[in-house]
Formats: sequence, structure tokens, C-alpha cells
Amino acid sequence: MSTTLYNAWGSLMAGCAVLSLLASLAFLIRALFDWRNPFRNQRLAWSGLLAAGPFITTAVHLGMLYWVHGAEDEEVRQNRVISGIAATLLPVLILVVAQRLSQRRHSGGKNLAPFALAAAVPFVLAGIQSALLFRVHLPGVAREAQLANQAKVDDASIIQAGAPAPAFHLPTVDGATFDLSSQRGNVVLINFFATWCAPCVVELPLIEGAWNDYRDRRDFSVLVIGRGEKPDAVAAFRLAKQLTFPMAADPQGEVFSLFAREGIPRTYLIGRDGTVRLALTGFSRKEFEQLRGAIADELESSP
Repeated sequence: MSTTLYNAWGSLMAGCAVLSLLASLAFLIRALFDWRNPFRNQRLAWSGLLAAGPFITTAVHLGMLYWVHGAEDEEVRQNRVISGIAATLLPVLILVVAQRLSQRRHSGGKNLAPFALAAAVPFVLAGIQSALLFRVHLPGVAREAQLANQAKVDDASIIQAGAPAPAFHLPTVDGATFDLSSQRGNVVLINFFATWCAPCVVELPLIEGAWNDYRDRRDFSVLVIGRGEKPDAVAAFRLAKQLTFPMAADPQGEVFSLFAREGIPRTYLIGRDGTVRLALTGFSRKEFEQLRGAIADELESSP
């Protein structure tokens, strides 16, 4: 299923779940405050919940998929799985309490515990299925997807770790010229970004932090290049984001094409001998910490 269809299906099911849950709550409110025929309305409420069950459980699965998979840290993902499974039982507990209150309001009445138990079944199944889905099935799927994505990244990459960095020179937005060939003997960080790229915008303040840590060292250089961006746009972006590291524009993507075919952000750490020590595609905080460690290691090496 394509991403577009998957998102559309998720939105549809989430909408159905909300409508079904609202209908069930409406039945419950009527059962609680209707003095004329409370027991019929209670049965109607439980019937409405049972009818809503499949929609709600589907929404639970999709909601957990987005919520759990969106966490970068494994411990956070596990905590979200536990929280999500527990949340599947909350509607049942709420409805059981409501049913008890309704019985008291109407001076007793028939015990509808069997209806509560029947209503609990889809939610309990949702919890069990979610546990199996997120703890058993998805890790294998994630590993396969990671391997497939890595193959795609490798195919789009021209320069990888261990290869010599290609020579290039670009004018910076400050009016200077950055010539990679003249940086031999220095540790160099090259980053490709775009002003419209959300991960790039998140990553650049972290690069600013690394730059501020080592900017006083003469053997460390940074150049952040706007792929497909005009110089004025890069300069305005730099000013708006209050960035201080050197930046340059690559309007036609000519310099970028020396390193890769597609995909940003891309970051390259180049050693003193001109060899690429680390090549990163995309952005994650874990990989950026790896980059920070690699920068420190390279700077500790002998010039």
C-alpha cells in the first residue's frame, strides 16, 4: 500500500472511530439521564459500543503505529507500546463505571456486566494485537525496511566513507572563497541543505553548536551548502536563523552532484588527508552525536 493510500486509510479510520465513539457516548448519556426506559437505552449504548469496536480498534492500531514509530529512542518506543495497550482498556472502564452509576440512579436494575464483558473483547484484542504487532512483527519489518533504505541511500551516493573528497571551490555568502583543496591538513565538515528541508532546519543549529565549540581552531573548517539555492536566499536564511558558520550557494547543484545524486541533508566529515571519514544521509540525533564524536577524534589526531 502506498504512503498516500495508507495515510488516507488511517485518516478515514480515525474519523470513523471518533464518530463511533461519540455515538456510543451519546447513547450512554441518554441511558444515564433518561428516566423513561433506562434499561433499553443501556442495552442500546452497549450495542453502539460493540458496533464501534472494529473502527476504534483499527484507529488504535494506526494511532499506535504513528505514535510509536515516531519515537527515535528504543526505550521511548517500548514505553509508548505499554501506554498504548493500557489506553485500549480505558473506554471499557469508563463505560462500566457509567453503567453502574446508571443502575444506582434508577434504583438498581438488571446487571449488564455481560454487556460490559462483550464490549471489552474488541479492546482487549486490540491490546494483544498491538503487542504482537509492535513487539514481534514490526521489528522484522523495520529491519527489512532499513536494509532497503540503506541500499537506496548507497545507490544515491557517489562519495562514501573511505573515498577521497572531490575538489571544488565556491564563493561564500560573506564574499570569501572556499577551496577544499586548500584545506588539506584541516578537519573539514561539509553539509548540504535546502531552506525548505525540515530535517535540515532541525540539524543546522546542532552544526552551529559544533562550529562554536571549535571555531577558534585553525585546523577545523565548516561549509554548509544550499543545494539548488541562490546566494541571496542562503544569506537571508542564515541571517534569519542567526547562523554564524560559513555558508555557500550551489544553485545548479554542481558541487552536490560530485558527492551524491539525490537526498538531503547530507553531511561529510573529511580528514586531514582529504579522505571522507564519515558520510551521513538524512538526520537523526543519534547519528549527529556520532558525528560529534568523530569530529573530536579527528581533531585529536596529529596534524
